[in-house]
Order: sequence, then structure tokens, then C-alpha cells
Amino acid sequence: CACAAVGAARPLVVLLDRADDLAAPLRHAETYQALVDDVLDHRGGRATFVDNDASRTVDLRVDEDAFYAQHAARSFPDVIDASADALAQLRARENALRARGGGEADGLAETVGELPRLLERKKRLELHTAVLGAVMKQVVAREVPRYAEAEEPRAAAADVEGLLGEGAKGTVDDKLRLLGVAGLQGGLDDDAFAALAAAAGCAE
Repeated sequence: CACAAVGAARPLVVLLDRADDLAAPLRHAETYQALVDDVLDHRGGRATFVDNDASRTVDLRVDEDAFYAQHAARSFPDVIDASADALAQLRARENALRARGGGEADGLAETVGELPRLLERKKRLELHTAVLGAVMKQVVAREVPRYAEAEEPRAAAADVEGLLGEGAKGTVDDKLRLLGVAGLQGGLDDDAFAALAAAAGCAE
């Protein structure tokens, strides 16, 4: 039951401005930064995930990470492509520098000056590759794109209901967020919303 997670908490009154788009914070976003925050353990600019059967924690801050600053707000598929391209370029440059390192003095000086910086950038990009892989695993396991599509205003009620049932993938939070978006966007009468709530296990 999705609503079982709510538990016997004390009553809470929330005052909201009617002009706000209340559904926006509930929707499943597709940007890199939003997905890191959504599907990984992300707190205070640090993300923790499992990599090769071991727990790993990395710092992800836009003010300290050039790649993250450039791509945090981009769509996740675009960031995967950008990471692969940037890593390929760095590896090609690394190979070129190593090839020149044993040559003339000018080549050696260039290698000594640039190679350490290049290797540091490469290390950082490989870290993002690990983060992207961890995010992708969770996105697939939870079927996040399906939830994002079902949260669109034109989504069919049957698609929404299918994701709220017990057999659907996704966490309790995923289902409650979808139910909240469906209710806040309007277009549902009381009976239709009650049917969706029942599918999510919130009929009480």
C-alpha cells in the first residue's frame, strides 16, 4: 500500500499560494541534476551510490565541477552523449601528449605542463561516467520515463492507473507523486480520482 508510508504522523496544515504551480515540484524531471537528486542518495552536494558492488560517495557541486556546471540542467540523454564525447577527446589528447613526451624538449615541456591537468579532468569525467551509470540503473528499475510521461496533462487515465497498481515498478514516492500530479492538474472528477487513489492503495 503506497499510503502506508505516510504512517500515523501528527496532523499537518500547509498554506500555499493558489498562484503557484503545485504540481511542478512533484513531477519527475529529466535533467542530470534533478535525476541525481531524485534517484540517488544526494545530500549537501554529495551523492552516494553503489559502484561495482561497493558504496561510493562523490561531491557534485556546480561551483567546483566544470562539467557539472555546464551540464547539470541538460537532459539526461544529452549529458550521457556529452560525457562520452568529452572523455574520448581527453583520451585522444592524452595519447598525443604521451607520444610527444619522449621527443624534443618543447614536446617534453608541453607534456609536463599539460598532462597532469588533463589527467585530473579525465579522472573527474570518469567519475561522472560512474554517476551516470548509477542514475541509469535506477531510472530503468523505477521506469522513471513512464512516470514522467504519465504526469503530462494529456496522459490517459489508464496509463496513470497502470503505474499506480501494486504490480507497477517505481517506489512508493513515485506513485504518490504521480497521484498528486493527477489530482492537482485537474480534469478528474471525484470518481475518477477515487479510482486512481484506490489503485495506489489510498482508498481509505
